[in-house]
Amino acid sequence: MNKTLSIMLKTIIWILLIVLVVFGITFLIVCIWRAGLPYNEIGRYFNLEYMVVYDSGAALVYGLLSLISFSLAFVINIVRRKLFCKPPSLAKSD
Repeated sequence: MNKTLSIMLKTIIWILLIVLVVFGITFLIVCIWRAGLPYNEIGRYFNLEYMVVYDSGAALVYGLLSLISFSLAFVINIVRRKLFCKPPSLAKSD
């Protein structure tokens, strides 16, 4: 593989990992925030300040998006390590 192409691929993978982790953290924060809202008996919360109705089911969706983002980042990191990291030497150094 060409050295320039290899460096470019490594950079793209690192950027993708960082973006996925940032998305995962953001979705997790929103999930925790939305889960803590005082919903009524039908699962809705009305914010008087912004005139917005929040549904309780959205917290689950944000949690799943967070899980998917972190899982993709984990898998991509494993693939990155398999492609670009050299395995440790098994030779004894006595």
